[in-house]
Amino acid sequence: MKKFLLPLLGLLALVSCNREGPGAFKGYYSFKTGGFLTVTGTVSDEKGERDTSFVRHLVAESGQMHVLREEGDKMIVTMNITGGDPAVFPAKVNGSEIVLEPVLRNVLVRPAVGDDAVRHDFKVSGTGHKYDNMILFDLTYEGDFRHLNLQGTVTGSEVKCIATENE
Repeated sequence: MKKFLLPLLGLLALVSCNREGPGAFKGYYSFKTGGFLTVTGTVSDEKGERDTSFVRHLVAESGQMHVLREEGDKMIVTMNITGGDPAVFPAKVNGSEIVLEPVLRNVLVRPAVGDDAVRHDFKVSGTGHKYDNMILFDLTYEGDFRHLNLQGTVTGSEVKCIATENE
């Protein structure tokens, strides 16, 4: 009996350390997001209208995240954002990656350095990878940006979300 017990314990240890599949992501986390958007469009002023590209920073968000298993490889990721609206992402696990399906979010963007933040609607999606007790998400923002004499479309996003598992 002892001969079979030791290999069985070793196998159980390997399975519990698995960083793939829905079980690797399920849990309760504290999170913080931040980053910037690149917008390509036009600016209108006394010189007329001209093409431009500009960067706008998102207001950082933080709060509590729950990653819940639905069925099979399907998950639900909830973000209870401190001082903001909650976000709920349908998600899917693909091997060692969790993929957030696109949802419409209303987020705060700084129009320029020193300006008060303004709200904009963007379609947000992303992918995450688990490292020890953290999930690191790369978030993608899509949509239009309009403020005063600037208008354009998001052509790039460099937005990260760091979710650390609560103990």
